[in-house]
Amino acid sequence: MIIDNPRAEHLTALRLLWQQAFGDPDGFLDDFFAKGFAFDRCRCVFREGEPVAAVYRFDGVWQDKKIAYLYALAVAEGHRGQGLSRLLLADTHGALRRMGYAGAVLEPATDALREYYSRLGYRAFGARQEQRIRASAEPEALSELGLLGYEQARKKYLPQNGICQPGALTEFLQTQARLLGGEDFVAAVSRQDAFILEFLGNENRIPGLLRALDMEEAVVRLPGGAATSMYLSLDESSDLPSYFGLPMD
Repeated sequence: MIIDNPRAEHLTALRLLWQQAFGDPDGFLDDFFAKGFAFDRCRCVFREGEPVAAVYRFDGVWQDKKIAYLYALAVAEGHRGQGLSRLLLADTHGALRRMGYAGAVLEPATDALREYYSRLGYRAFGARQEQRIRASAEPEALSELGLLGYEQARKKYLPQNGICQPGALTEFLQTQARLLGGEDFVAAVSRQDAFILEFLGNENRIPGLLRALDMEEAVVRLPGGAATSMYLSLDESSDLPSYFGLPMD
């Protein structure tokens, strides 16, 4: 058994492992491996030359420090219950420390996973909520934003002490969402359904945003509510971020 970055010949196995664990369709995986994936941002456990566990990374910035968002941690059927996820995370944490990362973020999907990650030293932080909101009669004026424009606008409206998520995540996000801005807000709007992946800024603008999108109502993800993310300090700091958005869910 070894732990290392994958190579091109492992892509088919990685896609299969992802689908077994999360059930995402081929179209999503086509977009991900075209725009969101990089070999040096993936770590795998290999047995007999094949990946049997994997975790992926997007980079973020918090307090001018590098932060790693770890996601899609999966272990292949037939290899579960052997401690491979713990070994893979320990190896990944060590690699991140060597590369100068200050911390790692996870988005546990269940309470059981939250307990598991807390035993590894992760602490709950941040606050996100989802609200179902109806459209108003009058639309807001909207602008389609390019990658740079969206990143700049998002940074402007990000909650204080929140984690910025520029670069590869935004490039992948553009395959899944329209990146929109208004007078005093920024929003990422799902291309598939009536869901606002993230809204930052003046929340009074949301009903007009929905009318401009010809949506009668939508679920909108906003800052606030319960802590939804978990953070592991890799530089011995006791500080926690205030907010993390745009999870890979």
